[in-house]
Amino acid sequence: MTKQFPRLAAPALAALLLASGCGGKRPTGAPPVPVVVARAESRTVPYAIEASGTVEPIQTVAVLPQVGGVLTRVTFREGAEVEAGQVQHPPC
Repeated sequence: MTKQFPRLAAPALAALLLASGCGGKRPTGAPPVPVVVARAESRTVPYAIEASGTVEPIQTVAVLPQVGGVLTRVTFREGAEVEAGQVQHPPC
């Protein structure tokens, strides 16, 4: 009979602890949140994302002369669209 007592005591003790926690005052909860009402309107809103990071181009090219020597002038502006054989003279 003494061997069954410890086996029955554990579930009985757990049930007693659970039942004792059910009594008492219940918490009243958080106070109500105030509600504010505004009229809907349509207007332009600036869209900006502030972030830090590194920007890398998808493709880069090196502009080199087809002949040896020193370049005396560059006939394109950086970032301009150019095609093979095209010669552009920058405005002075």
